[in-house]
Amino acid sequence: MTKNVKKAYTPTVVMDLQKFAVPPVDPTPTPEPVDPTPTPEPTPQPVDEGLPKSKEELEKLLGSEADKRVTGALKTAQAKWEQEYKSKLEAEKQEAAKLAIEKLKNNK
Repeated sequence: MTKNVKKAYTPTVVMDLQKFAVPPVDPTPTPEPVDPTPTPEPTPQPVDEGLPKSKEELEKLLGSEADKRVTGALKTAQAKWEQEYKSKLEAEKQEAAKLAIEKLKNNK
């Protein structure tokens, strides 16, 4: 017959449990220095400053912001288009000059 023998549990991972312990409390806490001049209370800033108060103002603000973004995107795209145009124009001028030189050489 087999006996139901329970084995004692032995941990397979050794852990340093002291790492998780609470650090010891200093028995003599150092007093905080007392400042003779009190610090002034900060004045609270109004929260709704600059925020629209009505639906129309909100729509106007959103439209304005959208216009700014579209204008910026158009300026960026226009600068890119102008740069591409200038580079293509320069390439065409060089090609035209090469063809003119070849034509002069062939006519001589």
